[in-house]
Amino acid sequence: MIKENERLFKTNKTEQEISNLTLQINYHYHDCIGLVCRGDRMKTWQGFANELSAVLQFPYYFSNNGNSLSECICDLDWICKRKIFVFITNAEQILIEESYGFLHYFERSVEEVPIDSLKYYNEEKHVYYIFQNIDQDFPLFEDKELSDFI
Repeated sequence: MIKENERLFKTNKTEQEISNLTLQINYHYHDCIGLVCRGDRMKTWQGFANELSAVLQFPYYFSNNGNSLSECICDLDWICKRKIFVFITNAEQILIEESYGFLHYFERSVEEVPIDSLKYYNEEKHVYYIFQNIDQDFPLFEDKELSDFI
């Protein structure tokens, strides 16, 4: 079972396995959506913001800055699904051309939103971010069954 505050995971799956898994999620679970962000397109801040905003379909008021990005990645109210799985491939490449690491920023952004507010604003919506090939102390996605999330 997934702990209520677990939102960040890591995976060792290949890009093809991630693609197959998102197809499975999208086809078999009508209240879920699987999305894929490509870390190799997120090497700079601009690329990071562009890829996230394109894949997650950020609303018109997204202003391409840190505060706006934090708000959008933690809300996703415009995605009409109860469970959102955001797989990020090649995560080791994210912001490698910048002087700061994305994980500190990403962890802070996701953790700043209290679980209760995520539930309140999103009507029991759960958003999971799964990073491919990173060496972080996140729970391993493969240790869970998909049914644990659904």
